[in-house]
Amino acid sequence: MRNTNLTKKNNEENEAPGFKKDKTRVTIAACCNADGSCKLPLVVIGKSAKPRKLKNQSKNTSYQKNCWMTAQLFKDWFKSEFVPQVTDFLKKSGLPARAVLLIDNCKAHLSLKVGEIETMFFPPKVTSIIQPLDQGILECLKIRYKNTLFTEIFNAQKNNDSDKEFTKTISQKETIDWISQYWNEIYSFTIYKCRNRLLTIDTREVATQTEND
Repeated sequence: MRNTNLTKKNNEENEAPGFKKDKTRVTIAACCNADGSCKLPLVVIGKSAKPRKLKNQSKNTSYQKNCWMTAQLFKDWFKSEFVPQVTDFLKKSGLPARAVLLIDNCKAHLSLKVGEIETMFFPPKVTSIIQPLDQGILECLKIRYKNTLFTEIFNAQKNNDSDKEFTKTISQKETIDWISQYWNEIYSFTIYKCRNRLLTIDTREVATQTEND
């Protein structure tokens, strides 16, 4: 599992006097297994407790004043989302209900165990080197998000809209829709190739997958 931030930016933020820098952001938490065959829905943490445009959004959308992951959010997610979904995946795959969730030393992360499913911390000060999701998986997600954001800003400029005013119109729901779509579109083989920099896994099933799969 890995937490990361996405922010809305515009080119005038550092230049326009008399304006505060736009710090609108959401935190996303991504989780998947080594070959990409089990990819959990993203957890999105926003700032507003009851945003009107998200009243019908899935329960994987959470809210904190500072948009950060907290110990309580992590605990709730582990017990109500991670354990049931991973257990169901293992059952369907004909595997015993045993799994380890690899996590970094973020203060919000806890040592937890339900049955034979538990969390395990990376050694200190090496997360950026051995965290599997940092090997290019989240970077793929961020690149797609940034490309969409910059494309939208470019189109707004063609309509004579300023960057500053346009970015204010991008709702949190649009941001969540974008990143959810891009997470779903990341191929399992892409995840395998990124994570295989750290470990060797059986690729017989993954290697035969097509882009449509």
